[in-house]
Amino acid sequence: MVRRSGVEIEIFRNALGLVVGFSAKGHAGTAKHGKDIVCAAISALTQTTALGLVKHLNREIDLQHASGDMVVRLKAKPDALTNAVFETMILGLNEIEKINPQSVHILDAQEVK
Repeated sequence: MVRRSGVEIEIFRNALGLVVGFSAKGHAGTAKHGKDIVCAAISALTQTTALGLVKHLNREIDLQHASGDMVVRLKAKPDALTNAVFETMILGLNEIEKINPQSVHILDAQEVK
């Protein structure tokens, strides 16, 4: 992925098209740190997705998390439930990107395993 300004989100899928993880990197830059509603919305969606996978579905994930950087990958194969959680996150992220195309960039990638 070519680095641009704003938040770059990459969706990772397996050969069957099921989501196996994502990365979100950068800052939207639409307001001062701590006041950026675009970053807050993205953080809420991505962090809730990770929590839902772990706490609700009891799935193990690899998680890397720092300010402006989050990477989540399933440790096991995806299934219909994990895919529903990920796809719901993607719906929300796509809506944020539509409203803020200059600040949010989503790449939905196919991954072969």
